Amino acid sequence: MVRRSSAILLLCLACVAFLPAAGRAVEPAPRDGFFVGLGIGGGSLSWENLDGDRASEMSAIYSGRAGWALKPDLLLGLEVWGWAKNYDILLTSGDQSIDARFLAYTAAVTWYPNNGGFHLRGGLGAGKLNLDSESESAVLVETKGGFTVLGAMGWETYFTPHFALGADGTVTYTAAEIYGISNKMFGYGLAAQFNWYW
Repeated sequence: MVRRSSAILLLCLACVAFLPAAGRAVEPAPRDGFFVGLGIGGGSLSWENLDGDRASEMSAIYSGRAGWALKPDLLLGLEVWGWAKNYDILLTSGDQSIDARFLAYTAAVTWYPNNGGFHLRGGLGAGKLNLDSESESAVLVETKGGFTVLGAMGWETYFTPHFALGADGTVTYTAAEIYGISNKMFGYGLAAQFNWYW
């Protein structure tokens, strides 16, 4: 899984490096209506265990967004940012497979300075981490009260008047309750973004 995440990160870095030169001379349609976007990449999530140590796990990340352009350079929408990983832990009864999933849901604003390809995004919402046992089909850990702040910046290049390929770097902070105690989760990721504007 770590090797796969590293490959995804390298692919996203390549997108960041070559996006400005890769786009064709396409006149983009104004951002003045509905938009939708999807993203996939690699990143990490960290949280504090019961022993006080901070766990940090690299894996695949994904995102989705949809909303409306208030102005050509200002978009308002809903953002979903997720991280997922499967790994084994050693118990006295033997190895147990764990399916870990984090999801953050935020209301987000995206700003394009000078109405260009560079953009900044900020969001507020809620996040939740689940650790499920595949062998027992039970939720081992589920966060509660996960207030989330999301921040991102990136670049996109139009390939058609309504489709843009881009890359985003995203950071999330979630204040939640894990193992019945207060916890702080941090998520980091770099992802290729596929965005459509109408």
